[in-house]
Amino acid sequence: LGERGQVALETARSSSTRFTWERPAAMSKNIVMISVDDMLNVVRYRDAFGLRIETPNIDRLADMGTTFENAVAPVPVCSAARAGVVTSRSPFATGIHSNQDLIQEVVPIHDTMFGAAHAAGFYTWAQGKTFHGQLKDDVKQYIAPVFDYLADEGRGDGWQGGWNSIDDVGATSVPESELKDTVTGKAAAKFLRNYDGNDPFFMAVGIFKPHLRNV
Repeated sequence: LGERGQVALETARSSSTRFTWERPAAMSKNIVMISVDDMLNVVRYRDAFGLRIETPNIDRLADMGTTFENAVAPVPVCSAARAGVVTSRSPFATGIHSNQDLIQEVVPIHDTMFGAAHAAGFYTWAQGKTFHGQLKDDVKQYIAPVFDYLADEGRGDGWQGGWNSIDDVGATSVPESELKDTVTGKAAAKFLRNYDGNDPFFMAVGIFKPHLRNV
């Protein structure tokens, strides 16, 4: 990280601001958070090849809410951007500026939006990519205390070649029904249909594609 990076990390560790959430006792609204890696690629290439990319379900969902046309990520790398979203703090406050800076080493999980929701009495559900590197054991252990249900199931990501390959389009030997994003989407839909708990829920649905390998 260098001297400046180490100073930033030490500052973040010593001045962590807790993300708190006061839920009114009578509150019954549920929260569904859908995160999509590199969603800009869908927007950027929607009309680029003479065949419009149709996303009717995403469009319908967007029409039900508010669209921010000038929203930007706090930093253009995955780990640091995700840390900013879940803590409501900038990279200068968390000390997380790159994919090598790990949120689990800097920010207590209870100081994230998920920790705040859990503490406020929400039933917390998550599947798919909600944290950078969450398949690793240390990340699983970090996030597990604030989720009532936590899973990351399915096979592969559909890429051809390794992480540094540029071939992002093509057939895959993994059936679509078994890919992580498909499994995540079906699990989320099943939960929404069947949840009958007494508490409102906070649901985090993490979609990996259209993430590129080189971003």
